[in-house]
Amino acid sequence: METVFTDRATPHIHSTHPSWVLACERTQLLTLLQQAATRAQQQQQNIFTALTLPVESRDALHIFSAFQVLELGERFFWEKPASGEALVGVGAVLTIAADSADRFDVTARALSTFQDTCLVATTVPMKRIPAPALFGGFAFDPQRPGTQLWQGFPAGLLTLPQILYRLDDDQASLSIHACIRPQMTEEDLEQQVTETLALLQRLSAIVEHFPFQRLQELSTQTTPMPKHEVLPAQQWISIVAQAVEQMRQGAYQKIVLARAVEVLHPEGFFDVETTLYRLRQSYPDTFVFALQRGKHYFVGATPERLVSAQEGRMRTMALAGSAPRGHTPAEDEYIGQQQLYGTKIRQEHQFVIDLIRESLSELCNQIEIGEQPHVRKLKNIQHLETSIEGRLKPGHNLLEAVARLHPTPAVGGLPREAALKEIRDHEELDRGWYAGPLGWIDTRGNGEFAVALRSALLTGAKATLFAGNGIVASSDPEAEYTETNWKLPVMLRSLGDEE
Repeated sequence: METVFTDRATPHIHSTHPSWVLACERTQLLTLLQQAATRAQQQQQNIFTALTLPVESRDALHIFSAFQVLELGERFFWEKPASGEALVGVGAVLTIAADSADRFDVTARALSTFQDTCLVATTVPMKRIPAPALFGGFAFDPQRPGTQLWQGFPAGLLTLPQILYRLDDDQASLSIHACIRPQMTEEDLEQQVTETLALLQRLSAIVEHFPFQRLQELSTQTTPMPKHEVLPAQQWISIVAQAVEQMRQGAYQKIVLARAVEVLHPEGFFDVETTLYRLRQSYPDTFVFALQRGKHYFVGATPERLVSAQEGRMRTMALAGSAPRGHTPAEDEYIGQQQLYGTKIRQEHQFVIDLIRESLSELCNQIEIGEQPHVRKLKNIQHLETSIEGRLKPGHNLLEAVARLHPTPAVGGLPREAALKEIRDHEELDRGWYAGPLGWIDTRGNGEFAVALRSALLTGAKATLFAGNGIVASSDPEAEYTETNWKLPVMLRSLGDEE
């Protein structure tokens, strides 16, 4: 990746009205594309450009809504509401997809190639010039045959959007990405410039006038929604009982079994923007996400970071063990202490810590594990959490860490392969991307992936909700079923279900 300044002058769009997007002069943008075209012809390969501009900070969900009006293609949304960090994208200039078991290696190699063929530019000095970022995720288990439910979601996927809005604590930016091919002529480049400037001007107008306030109004509207368990309760409980018996006989130590519930919208379709608005309002301490593939949206608010990397510093967490919230502060404290620090949950939590330490030992130096777990409290559920940090060794990267950590015992089991085989053979559910890694990575190797929990797949009027639970030899199958029901309201309320 190479960074250049095309000009030091203050950029603008020719317009008589104030513009949200601080765009560049035509000659500045053309210079960038010409540089890329020269390199593309010399190397006889595609060169990608990223023009990054500072913009006025706007609500990430506002931008996500505005992007729909552009009709450039599929969108994604990623936000940590508590910190204000967000990435919002639309369209696809580059798509890296993999359907094989080695999907992490395939995507890592493709990402490395992209890093070497990317030209980044800005027309004004910025405090930080963000590196081009790709967003996507990975299926929970590429070896399990998929169904039509997850059509369009490959085993691995990373996408470079045509437009990326990025927001952190002190800077908002807009990046326009393009692919310059060796055979492109000067006329092609001129046309590309014309289309880009027109797009920026149109986006500016949409952002300034989009009726974002309607989301707050819509979020208060609820309605009873019919629900259907994909697998009958007693059948799921029987699967859990079978797993408990196998563990008591020593087949494996732990397994996470999931179930799904289908919900139908009585008025015709689920609105993804309204769903995201409710999620971020109710669960600000989570990762709120949405990824569009065709007519499907995978949405959720997960509390669990899989792993992040920033300038070589890697962070992850052990998040395992669940309990409901109490009705009073005293009851809430009692439940947290009695249930989360009980033998079953502490055992489950230690399983996760031990495997993470083992998984990262070859990738990281100075692995630091929090001395004591603490209780992580969400709106309707609480978990036991331990922080884990380390420094990536030279030659290793974030996607390697994702590959090593997924699936953690918190979503798969122990030993990993034995638990995965049992899930494939007996769970009777197409998890798709549920409980898989989802997030972003940039060309500097920085990024963050979460575990896609507390999530649903929206397709028109149907939503498929997922919830799972960790099973050990001492588990009570009916109690495990009840515990999954604590997790489903996260999405039910966010979809507007009137409980």
